[in-house]
Amino acid sequence: MLYMIIAAVALVVPFFDSSMLSAEPTAQNSDGTLYLSFIGPKGDHVLVHANLGYERQPELAEPVIDWSATQVSILKPAAGGAFVKSGGAPLRPDGEAGQMVLRAFEHAKRLRSRDLPNGRAEAVFEVIGAFAVRDAKDLEAALAVAFLAVHNGRAVEPVTILGGLDSQGRLTAVADLNTHLANMIHLGHRKMIIPPGQHNEISGLLQQQIESDHIAVVEAANLEALYTLVTINSSQH
Repeated sequence: MLYMIIAAVALVVPFFDSSMLSAEPTAQNSDGTLYLSFIGPKGDHVLVHANLGYERQPELAEPVIDWSATQVSILKPAAGGAFVKSGGAPLRPDGEAGQMVLRAFEHAKRLRSRDLPNGRAEAVFEVIGAFAVRDAKDLEAALAVAFLAVHNGRAVEPVTILGGLDSQGRLTAVADLNTHLANMIHLGHRKMIIPPGQHNEISGLLQQQIESDHIAVVEAANLEALYTLVTINSSQH
């Protein structure tokens, strides 16, 4: 299990104010950020801010992950609503969360633009308080899109992406869909991408809120469709 830290959701809102990725295709370095909406073992919401870095190294035969720089960092609340980062532990590639990151990276590698130099990726996952995550795989599609975007020099629209990926890159059903959606709507997210066939799992009350608040909930069948749906040229960012 991936062990993380969480505090009251209200404390998280001022810090996590952007889910945009930005990258330039000709740049030596690119980076981006996105949200990961995990669920703890008791239904607790574990919001994570993922910061991705990507350094182009044309001599590489394919993109690689720098595991020594891929970490889970703890953010502790400080005076005035700010957060202080307290160290960080490297993410183990053989752990459950590390395996999810590796699978997402492999999916991104298969779809990457072959016209651009390969590079070395790293990620820092910033969290608040301590819980085990129930289903790390539920965020595999979001990470794959992020890795693919930083390689291809694309930006990702502000969006919550839910779902795992099977061996063919198809989105797989996410557990606790209503909890994920309700939490992200509470945090102000206005567009959600979910796996195919799960729209009918949204509860009646939540569907009423989605319609009244004009929130977009869209299904995507696979990683390629998801990438097309949520990414834009970084020059438009």
